[in-house]
Amino acid sequence: MALQLIQHNDNAFHPHALLIRKIQSYKNWQWEVQLSPLVFVDAIGVVHLRVVCFLSSNK
Repeated sequence: MALQLIQHNDNAFHPHALLIRKIQSYKNWQWEVQLSPLVFVDAIGVVHLRVVCFLSSNK
């Protein structure tokens, strides 16, 4: 099963941007990928991006 990551340039760096993409269920499992781009730049100019992925049962 393939996962596609889609870029939304309009809100890619918006602090409150939230993208929840649900993929079709595979057997008894369903992937829910939650990309919460809480983007910030630290003191040395490194861009941080928080990505939360979890697997939930689809029974």
